[in-house]
Amino acid sequence: MLDDLITSDDGVQRVLVAPLNWGLGHATRMIPLIRHCMRLGKQVAIASDGVALQLLERELPQLPSYQLPGYQIRYAKQATGAYIMLQSPKIALAARAEYNVTANIVADFKPDLIVSDNRLGVRHPLVRSVIVTHQIAVITPISLLTPIARKINRYLLNQFDSVWVMDHPDRRLTGQLSNPAGIDHVESLGVLTRLTPRHDSLESERDILVILSGPEPQRTLLEEILLDVLSTLGYTFTIVRGTDTRLSSRSSQMSNLDIRNLVGTKTLNTLINTSQLIITRTGYTSVMDLDSLDKQAILIPTPGQPEQEYLGRHLTDHPRFTIIEQTAIAKGLASCLDNLLGDI
Repeated sequence: MLDDLITSDDGVQRVLVAPLNWGLGHATRMIPLIRHCMRLGKQVAIASDGVALQLLERELPQLPSYQLPGYQIRYAKQATGAYIMLQSPKIALAARAEYNVTANIVADFKPDLIVSDNRLGVRHPLVRSVIVTHQIAVITPISLLTPIARKINRYLLNQFDSVWVMDHPDRRLTGQLSNPAGIDHVESLGVLTRLTPRHDSLESERDILVILSGPEPQRTLLEEILLDVLSTLGYTFTIVRGTDTRLSSRSSQMSNLDIRNLVGTKTLNTLINTSQLIITRTGYTSVMDLDSLDKQAILIPTPGQPEQEYLGRHLTDHPRFTIIEQTAIAKGLASCLDNLLGDI
């Protein structure tokens, strides 16, 4: 667990933390790890790019920060996983570029420990380098390529001194995704969340909280689908859009809707704790947050993303989660909400 992996007497004084800029989940789940290091008196620097770096700089303005090369991944409306696979050469070049930039960061910051969240190039041969992930046995959209992809992924993970898996020791949230077979050094990091459970004095302020995240165009597609359905129902809900792009004008006519574009940790924590039900993607950071807070949630896998589709299948038996496919929202969400909110 985190307390066992990073302690006050481990000889580490300076820590470089580098999350992937692939949605905001990688950055937000590193916040509790960073704060833990700071409580132990360690000097911490952050490294990332894009919105992930901006979020960390906003949440932790006192820390030095470094810019890493971006992966510049593009997304499609359909066959998202296959489209990303076609960009594998671009990902490999980005990882090589960030490996070179990491050498410059090490020369400047002189860390004793590098913690990379899924950035395969953020490591250094002279500094203990660990990678944080929940995906060891990766899944591809083309089943024939999955064994090859897993072999390559395990080879890349083994370039690090250790792999820290984010999950309970029994791997109840990740299942076979985090199967450690073929990895030289694996340790359990536990479940990471920047959020804290509600206090008894807090009362529910809304029926539903919608948290949108992830890459376009799927973020906007889900937003439009949910607004179409929720606008016809009598529930009160808040939507955290995860972007500051323009929202359709029709939303201003919905008296039961409260819109937030981007929110900080404290506000998000309060919103979740004062909502009866959460609707969000099956992104793994969201799964860890909601599992830690013991919140009732509807999880919607992103179409074409094999990891989220697997998590949707794996978490079907989770006592607090209900899984619904994006294609089933229009016909099935209303009755699902009636059943769940009636039981709360």
